[in-house]
Amino acid sequence: MDLWTYGLEGQEVNTLYTVINFSMLQGVFELPDVDGVYWTLMYELIFYTLIFTVYKFGYLKHIVFIIIAVLFLNIVNSFTNIIPWKIQLFLLLQYNHLFGAGIIFTCYKEMTRKLYILPR
Repeated sequence: MDLWTYGLEGQEVNTLYTVINFSMLQGVFELPDVDGVYWTLMYELIFYTLIFTVYKFGYLKHIVFIIIAVLFLNIVNSFTNIIPWKIQLFLLLQYNHLFGAGIIFTCYKEMTRKLYILPR
């Protein structure tokens, strides 16, 4: 029995749910979000971890090719569904087209800025 609950009346959650939601990994443990607007936090945390890993291994200069490879993997998986759900989660297969588009648009913006020597 949990003596401590948090939240608005009718939306209280116990201490375990609160702590896991603070970690932003509640989706990994298949626990509900404390608040519905928090569903994106886990995906953002995974995205930043993936980008940091790509950066640390020195593959950031190949990011467009990485995006294309993961998009291809997403297309193959959408027809075959051979990749387990947790791996799909950590590869962001459900939303990688959106994250990839953001990266490609940023690369394009930086490329055109350098081409025309625009100030930041």
